Amino acid sequence: MGLFSFLARGHSRAAPTHDRSSHRPDTAAAGTPGALSSGAITIFGADKRIAALVPGTGVAVTALPYIIGRVPEDDEDVSRQPIGLFLRDDKPYRLSRRHFAIVRRDGQYWVLDGSSHLGTVVNGHTIGRKFGRDAATLQSGENQVVAGGPGSEYVFRIVLG
Repeated sequence: MGLFSFLARGHSRAAPTHDRSSHRPDTAAAGTPGALSSGAITIFGADKRIAALVPGTGVAVTALPYIIGRVPEDDEDVSRQPIGLFLRDDKPYRLSRRHFAIVRRDGQYWVLDGSSHLGTVVNGHTIGRKFGRDAATLQSGENQVVAGGPGSEYVFRIVLG
């Protein structure tokens, strides 16, 4: 199941106000559907470039789905699901506007690739429309997620629990 078909199954939230000036953590309020307890999921930058963009204490995910994507250009549609974490990327883009999402399904946390062109690597396994599957489970503890395919500098450490 793709990211957008999963999100279309009643897991949407109101559209955000987009700040194109920089990346910014923007999590939903705790009372929204899919709210998480504090400390359940934290996102850190695992690469120098991402570590410079994400606070050293990480970004606490407070509601699911939590989407990470590229800051949209002025002429790009931003009307779909809100982005939890915006990241700048220059052409040719490695990141999609809605590159991947963290979701909870069947009692497990998953990373869903948003039909990106280059895929997402989750704990060494590449997912995406060109790779035969679009989702991978996250394990308890530390996980490595690389947005933009193998060799990308968009490397995250996602900690569960």
